[in-house]
Amino acid sequence: MNLLLFGDRKERLAPNWHDETIVSLAGDADLDGSAGTGANPSITFVGLFGDLKLKVPAGSRIHIVGGTLFGDRRLGVSPGEGPDIHLNIYCLFCDVTVYDDDASLGIK
Repeated sequence: MNLLLFGDRKERLAPNWHDETIVSLAGDADLDGSAGTGANPSITFVGLFGDLKLKVPAGSRIHIVGGTLFGDRRLGVSPGEGPDIHLNIYCLFCDVTVYDDDASLGIK
């Protein structure tokens, strides 16, 4: 579990990750999970003021539960036969971006 009070976190998830939880009061989480997933991968993001940027393996199939009340949701994942990744998103003022290629959303 990652807890962000007033700061940002940039992290590369370990290969074969499968269950991650991020709670953010006022911080951004930039996670790179593109190295591969384990069985039944899921990420839970609970935020008040903070953004989630998640890089996933190419061709991942993203399943989202919940959402953000005052924020944007951007998916830039190419179609394919990658892993099924479950995102549980519970946010108030947050943007959620999921992508599999830096160029797909113009992300640096």
